[in-house]
Amino acid sequence: MVTAMSNTQLLAIGEVATALNRSIDTIRRWDRQNWLKPSVRRWDGTRLYRTDYIEHFRNLLNQGMSPQKALEQIYEQYHPQSEALVEAS
Repeated sequence: MVTAMSNTQLLAIGEVATALNRSIDTIRRWDRQNWLKPSVRRWDGTRLYRTDYIEHFRNLLNQGMSPQKALEQIYEQYHPQSEALVEAS
């Protein structure tokens, strides 16, 4: 089975930091704060991020959006809320 993820390039945390002009410590802090979660976390703890996700974030920053607002918007787009399940009575 082929997933959408299989065609998506992944970036290591250093590449993300460079692309966003932020420090690696900032990217790690955003991970701890649940703002910018890695798309994949390898067995050795390496964080990998989807290129399209990072490009979207960078574009929002370039439009003048704050990092927190940009990350909130991206999170909602890439991680939509599940509809509440209603139990049948």
